[in-house]
Amino acid sequence: MLETSELLTAYEDATPAVLAADSGFPTLDGVTGGMVAGRVWVITGAPGHGRTTLTVQLACRLASASDQWVHLVTPSDDPQRVAAWLMAVQGASFDSQAKRCVPDGDRARYEEARQRVSDLALAVYASGEDTYVPEVHPFKARGGVPTAVVVDDADRVSGMGPFAVEACRDAGQFVLVSLPRHLLFGDTGNGSNLDPGWARAADVILELSTPGVPEAKSRPGEVDLRILYNRWGFSRSVLLHHQPQWARFREAHS
Repeated sequence: MLETSELLTAYEDATPAVLAADSGFPTLDGVTGGMVAGRVWVITGAPGHGRTTLTVQLACRLASASDQWVHLVTPSDDPQRVAAWLMAVQGASFDSQAKRCVPDGDRARYEEARQRVSDLALAVYASGEDTYVPEVHPFKARGGVPTAVVVDDADRVSGMGPFAVEACRDAGQFVLVSLPRHLLFGDTGNGSNLDPGWARAADVILELSTPGVPEAKSRPGEVDLRILYNRWGFSRSVLLHHQPQWARFREAHS
């Protein structure tokens, strides 16, 4: 039996208040507390729904925050594509970057985005790199052990399962991974059969979903970000707008 004072002490000890960065989505941050050190977020969704886009966008958000050093692992995308994604998030046209063409009118914007990317506290492990092995001893200095680890398509990275994620979390790192839905909920995919390992490791599970064909006609560019699991609060949906030319999402009405 716990008295209420003991209950509150245990709760506060288990919920650190060190914010690594806000997500840029006010409603999501209001429900989850933001990207807090020592917590684990998982992004899921069907292929083509924007998992990688959101993962890279949040990695940029983290790497732009003070006192952060972020490792971004992208096993499915080569360094050139990752660079184009980062440039787009920072304000240069994704389409022009992907075509390796910068119109004269966009040169100033390109240079500004390039400087912003250069200033990011970010190390990228892209497709073709050696297997990523997370460093989980205490953070020391910029360029050393990361304060945050972001892994896209974590199922394609050897050793990045729930136990490795828990080790990063227990070392005080914020961890963000993206995974196919069936690895979280099994083949049934009904949302009620969460894998025990990820139930233990994850604090927040987010799913990107797009409306069906009839609804999509009345909701062009809209995406639902569903909070399927939230250890520290409520579950709900957040309406996002997809801006493909900038490789990013924005919360609707924010």
